[in-house]
Amino acid sequence: MEPTDIVARANRIGLSQKELAGLTGLHKTTVERTLNGKTDPRRSTLRKLEHALLDHEREQLARLRQLHPEAGEAAE
Repeated sequence: MEPTDIVARANRIGLSQKELAGLTGLHKTTVERTLNGKTDPRRSTLRKLEHALLDHEREQLARLRQLHPEAGEAAE
């Protein structure tokens, strides 16, 4: 996943760069520079960001399914 994809996905699910830094364990400045194109990021940095987004999305989906179990059944 490219930095622009990560930015779009984070924006879509309402995650700030600060929150994303917290989820990844990366320094906020590293996240900012990576997502603003001010540095050539390491693949490991991009993987951490991508995995954090995926994990956050899964957690949100699980919470929604707990609140609305009938919606989970309809999606299956």
